Amino acid sequence: MEIVRNVFDRVVSHVGNHTFTTEQLGQPLEELNIDSVELLEIFGMMEEELGIILSEEELEAMTTLDQLLALVSSKVV
Repeated sequence: MEIVRNVFDRVVSHVGNHTFTTEQLGQPLEELNIDSVELLEIFGMMEEELGIILSEEELEAMTTLDQLLALVSSKVV
């Protein structure tokens, strides 16, 4: 999970100049000031950097960044 978190931190900093605390990762996405375009960029860059594919259904089910990190971690071999 540490590798995934490092990639995530780098990607969100690059995409929207964001940083998130551990507490913020559990907050609903709509409370984090991330627009839908930034969110899609974050998903895409993480897929590319980690060599994984996230389905549209999986992405639509995301309500927190913790969920995203858990899903990505489950796909990284």
